Amino acid sequence: MIDSLLAAMREEYRRALTVTICAAVIAAAAMVAILFVGVAIFIWMSQTHGAVPACLAIAGFFVVVAGIAGLTLAISQSARRERAEKRAAEEKRQREEAAKQAPPAWLDPTLIAPLLPIAIKAAGVALRHRGLALALISSVAVGWAMVRERGAPADDEMPAAEQPAE
Repeated sequence: MIDSLLAAMREEYRRALTVTICAAVIAAAAMVAILFVGVAIFIWMSQTHGAVPACLAIAGFFVVVAGIAGLTLAISQSARRERAEKRAAEEKRQREEAAKQAPPAWLDPTLIAPLLPIAIKAAGVALRHRGLALALISSVAVGWAMVRERGAPADDEMPAAEQPAE
């Protein structure tokens, strides 16, 4: 099993190395070709129009080549950025969906083990001090009722749209 994994890794390494070497050779050949096109334009321009216009024409030629390379770079970076944003949005959507599908945090088994001794101690304290436990439970119930009452509209109040105008 390890041998097959190592063989696959070697094959991928060889492919990546071959692609890298070929890309370097292609880039070098393209640079030399562009340089010779510039030299040819320079020689032709210098014979027909003189040295100064030929130099300006070569400068313009290489500015155009640099502009094309810059435009290509900007387009590829923009496309890469869009792909990264789409991937991030998809990952966020998947995380949100996984969070929706996940059980509540209080059912998480990793939390039960450390909290179980605390819960047992709290139950023991509540059994020994029943008055304290009763006060705590009643305070929670009253607080919950107050929060619920504050959020609900009163029945005797008319909604704003139904109030008479003065």
